[in-house]
Amino acid sequence: MGEIVVAAVGWFAAFAIALAGLVLGHDTVAAVALAAAAITSLVARRLGSSSVLLDGIEAVGVAAVGVTLAATAHTTAIIGASAAIAFAAIVQQYAALVYAHIARRREALVGAPIGFIAMGGLVGFLLLGRPVLPLIALACWAMVDATWSAIVRGLAIASADVVLVRPPVLPPLYGRARWRRLGDGLVASRDPAFWGLVVARPLARVLLQLVVELRFITPNRVTVLSIACCFGAAALIAAGGSVPLALVLIGIRSVLDSMDGQLARYRACGSNLGSYLDKVSDLFAWGSLFGALGIRAFTATSSTAMLVLPLVAAIVLALCGFALWLARSLAPSSSPPAPPVQLGFTAWAKSLWRIVLFEEPDFYVWIALAIATARYDVFVPFIAGAHVARALVVAIARAGSRFWIGKESPA
Repeated sequence: MGEIVVAAVGWFAAFAIALAGLVLGHDTVAAVALAAAAITSLVARRLGSSSVLLDGIEAVGVAAVGVTLAATAHTTAIIGASAAIAFAAIVQQYAALVYAHIARRREALVGAPIGFIAMGGLVGFLLLGRPVLPLIALACWAMVDATWSAIVRGLAIASADVVLVRPPVLPPLYGRARWRRLGDGLVASRDPAFWGLVVARPLARVLLQLVVELRFITPNRVTVLSIACCFGAAALIAAGGSVPLALVLIGIRSVLDSMDGQLARYRACGSNLGSYLDKVSDLFAWGSLFGALGIRAFTATSSTAMLVLPLVAAIVLALCGFALWLARSLAPSSSPPAPPVQLGFTAWAKSLWRIVLFEEPDFYVWIALAIATARYDVFVPFIAGAHVARALVVAIARAGSRFWIGKESPA
């Protein structure tokens, strides 16, 4: 374990210099420091250090460089490509960790680590005077690689599910009995976020009351339909299309996002593939929405800040998810399950304050408000700032929790 500590120290020092060089405009210094970080990771791998940790270190480093490049650049092509590289690096590792956790496999990767290759591409980009086309090519490769590796892991889980999963065929329920079982599934979801608890999940329960016994409607098909609605909304937003239709698609997406889990619990047919698909697709879906919001805001205001801030929010969201699953991968049983949520008007009223916590289901509200009002100067900085603030609070809280747990545990 000593070599991973040495590698981590060297990595942090090299990346600190690289980021400082980018901020101060010294590309050569940044490139040399970034190359040193890549060499440090390579040496640590040769010494047999943990692949999961090193892959995570590289992904976080690429994300930090990508965000810094996007924030300091003045051309839309560099901003978009840098953000895409950062997002792809984190999403690939996020999907790898979810796969490792769900499939109960310690290895996290299928194929070469995206972080190490991306670092090499960024070094060349800086040393060659920031040519735009190679950076765009690197961004396209990173997104394709992250998407394909996520698909490969999903196919591996699906193959295992074919052999292992045999959901029971439950007798159909009607009327109040069906409504009660759907309510039990809603309570078991354990997510007290405002929008999901008050709007999306109750609407999903009402819709399921009508269609839950239609066997051609499956949880995974509902998840795929929700992804399609999200990508459709993102395409409309980015292209400057119909705002009402985009809002409708966002609303449908939010309901379907709650519907798949309730349907799986109602039929007792949850699967590893469904869990993986639901979790990994969320990051791609949110990334598309935030990217589309940035494009729409930039088109309306001509301010590069309006393009950068939503992209930063998407990357911060991916980083939060990555950190959560890295913690679960390293200590799968460290956290007890959340308590069941409470239903009813009293519980809903008490949940209203949670909207200030900026939890994931509430993103639909803020993005919809930004698009509907076109007040990007207000909502875009708020959305990005709220993401960063929440990420810092969560990171400090988790670090403090780990510190005190470690302090109280016996030696």
